[in-house]
Amino acid sequence: MLLFEREVVGELLGFTLCANPFWDMLLDLYLAKKEGRGIPVWTLCLASHAPLSSAYRHVGAMIDKEMVQFDDGAVKNRRKPLVLAPAMEIRMDLIMDRLAAGMESPRR
Repeated sequence: MLLFEREVVGELLGFTLCANPFWDMLLDLYLAKKEGRGIPVWTLCLASHAPLSSAYRHVGAMIDKEMVQFDDGAVKNRRKPLVLAPAMEIRMDLIMDRLAAGMESPRR
C-alpha cells in the first residue's frame, strides 16, 4: 500500500517535490524481502525516482550504514541483488507495525 501511495503522490505532485529516495528504495527492498527476492542495484536506483548519480550515492550510503547488503546466495551473471540487512529488516517490521497501529487508532 505504501508503494502505491508513493506512486500516486509522485505522479500527481511530482517526484521532485515529494522526493524521498531512501524511503522509496527501502520500501521496494522491504516488499522484495517479503516476496523472497533481491533487487538489482539498477532497478533499485530507478525505484528511487532520483537522478541515477544520486541514486547510486544513496545505495552506497545504505551499504556503508549496513542497511542493505548484497545477496550472497544469489549469483546471476556475476551480479548480486541487494537485500535488506537483517537488522534493517527488523527495523522496517517495527516501522510497518507502528504505521499499521497508527492507522487503527483515532487521529489526534
